Amino acid sequence: MTDGAAVVVGVDGSYSSLAALDVAADEAAWRQRPLRVLHAYAPPAGQDQMKFAEPRVVTRWMVADAMSRALARHPGLEAGTRLVCGATDEVLLTESRTASLLVIGSRGLCGLRGLLAGSTGTRVTTGAHCPVIVVMRGEHAPDGGPVLIGVDGSRPSMAAIAFAFAEAAQREVPLIALYAWVHPHSVDGDSLDPVADGFAEAKRAAIRELDEALRGWEAKYSEVAVSRKVLFSLDPARELVAASTRAGIVVVGSRRRGKMRSLLFGSVGYTLIHHSSCPVAMVPPIDDRLAAATWFARTGGAGLAAG
Repeated sequence: MTDGAAVVVGVDGSYSSLAALDVAADEAAWRQRPLRVLHAYAPPAGQDQMKFAEPRVVTRWMVADAMSRALARHPGLEAGTRLVCGATDEVLLTESRTASLLVIGSRGLCGLRGLLAGSTGTRVTTGAHCPVIVVMRGEHAPDGGPVLIGVDGSRPSMAAIAFAFAEAAQREVPLIALYAWVHPHSVDGDSLDPVADGFAEAKRAAIRELDEALRGWEAKYSEVAVSRKVLFSLDPARELVAASTRAGIVVVGSRRRGKMRSLLFGSVGYTLIHHSSCPVAMVPPIDDRLAAATWFARTGGAGLAAG
């Protein structure tokens, strides 16, 4: 096992968090990174959090059981536990500053039901400083399923593409790059009337944009078989959800822009974490090349593409 930033998974004993634990253990083994099993707990009613430091015995048992499950799955895995008294979102965001990857279940994480339905889930998935994998409804990625990456040509997708290629290489599976483009159209009642020539040119432009986004990565990860899917759609999120039924994991970029980040999380990410048939990786943007060098060193990526 090599030294490096840990893969952190939040557990609370729920079925969803145990599925997240399995995914996290696999990721740590693939990446040759340590696994950290984390549980955030609240102090008893009426207790001052600053004065309350010891978790309940049942909590310690639950975390120990989670550790045993991870080691049974990957016997040689370097793993440890951490129990923290504090708010779930604050603890997870703090961990994300030094983690290579954060893995969470979509329900029941650290005692909070419906995590991703409210502000806590939005804050974690859009505010984390490392990639976040969300495991929906207690499901686990099917063995051998391809990595599906949603590409939109924006800067935030650069880090997502890097993550997706590294993920496909680690899993030894193909990568599917899906670019769903929206053509400008005129509206007459409920009908769409796209101009044929403009439609064809828009599609050619989408193909060029996808090729540009993938350029360099295919050479860097020559062992990864890549297929492209460019299609016209008014609802890219729906296309990714449909494709997720055949994927091992879906990768998309998240957008973090100050106080508006929760509003700019976007319908694609929001829809995926509620309806995807496989785990979803939300990858934060990289602000500049210096930050990129640090990010890739911590997360285990192969670095920026040439040029």
